[in-house]
Amino acid sequence: MNKLYKKDFSLLGPLFKKHADTVPTFAEAVVDGYLEGHICVNNQTDLKAAIIETEGHKYYVCGLPLEAFVQSFRKLYEEKHSKKIIIFSSSLEWDLCIEQLESNCMKKTERTWFTFNKRRFHQLSAGLLVDATIQPINEESIYQSEKFTSSYYQRFWGNVATFLHQGLGICAIKDKRVIAECTSIYRSKSQAEIDIFTHDEFRGRGLAFQVAKRFIQECLDRRLIPTWDCNIENEASMKLADKLGFDPGTVYSVYEIERKKDLPFDQV
Repeated sequence: MNKLYKKDFSLLGPLFKKHADTVPTFAEAVVDGYLEGHICVNNQTDLKAAIIETEGHKYYVCGLPLEAFVQSFRKLYEEKHSKKIIIFSSSLEWDLCIEQLESNCMKKTERTWFTFNKRRFHQLSAGLLVDATIQPINEESIYQSEKFTSSYYQRFWGNVATFLHQGLGICAIKDKRVIAECTSIYRSKSQAEIDIFTHDEFRGRGLAFQVAKRFIQECLDRRLIPTWDCNIENEASMKLADKLGFDPGTVYSVYEIERKKDLPFDQV
C-alpha cells in the first residue's frame, strides 16, 4: 500500500469514474483539496484500489479488493487510534472485507445515492408560499441556528470562516429565528452535498422544499452538481429528494464500527 502526496491525489480520477455511482462527496472533497485527508493506493503506476480517509475518521474504499491491499487495509484499521470509524463501501466485495474486521460493534446501514435530474428540477412548481425570509446562511444565522451551529462547521469544514468562503447554504428565518436550513456538509470542485433540517414546529409547511430548491439553484449558478443520499429507510428524505428532481440510484453500504479496545491515552 502506498500513501499519496497531495500533488498526486488527482491520480484517482479514472478510478472514481469507474465507481461514479458510489463515490461520496467527502472523498471527492479530499481529492480536490476542500477537505483534509489521506489517500492510500495499491500502486501509483497501476492504480486499481484506493482508501480515502478524512481527519474525521470517515473512509471510502473502492476499486478491486486485491488480497495484498486488503491485508494492508486491515493493518491500517488495527493501527488506528480512533475508537469509532465510519467506512463507506463501493461494492459487495468490499462489504465482505469490511465485515471481517474485528470490532465490539459493527452497524451496517444501506443508503441510496441519488442522481440529480436537471430537467426535472426545472419543471418544478413554485411550491407553497412560506411566511419566512429565505436567505443565504451567514455568520449571524449560524450563531442563531439550533442545528447547523459553529460546532457543526468546525467538525465538517474546519471552521466557520472556511465554510463561508468555500461552502454554500440557505436558511429560512422567521421572527429572528432560524427555522429551516439547507447547507453543504461537503463540497468538491464539482459537487455540493446537501444536509437539511427543519425545526419540529415548522415541519409540513414546505420549508424544506423551499430552502433546498434555493440551494440547488445556487449550486447551478456556481456550476456545481447538488448531491443527495440517505438511508433507504428514510422515507421522508427519499420523498423530498424525488420532489426536488433527484432520481434514485445505487444502493451502497456504510459501516459504523466501534473499535474492539481503546489504545492507552499516551498512544493517541
